[in-house]
Amino acid sequence: MKEKMKESKVKIVCIAASIILTLFIAAIIIGVVTHTTWQALLRSILTVEIQFAIELSLMTSIISTILCIVISIPVAYALARYEFPEKTLINTVFFILFKVYKV
Repeated sequence: MKEKMKESKVKIVCIAASIILTLFIAAIIIGVVTHTTWQALLRSILTVEIQFAIELSLMTSIISTILCIVISIPVAYALARYEFPEKTLINTVFFILFKVYKV
């Protein structure tokens, strides 16, 4: 029972921190959009630095998503369908990681 109460407190703290962080980021974005003119906002979005940042963010997210799909789907399929000598070790490592990071 104490374990569940401790887990629920951690869950509440994590959810509260996520909500506060989301509200903070939303407030900054709303402040940037509402406290500037549309011309100044558009001019700053069209600068070389901002365009580079947007392009870099998009490329990074696309490449990481593709790598995750290309690696994780075959690994999950192999672990679910096949028997091989290192399967127990790999399952143990994944189990520990999932327990530690509570994924």
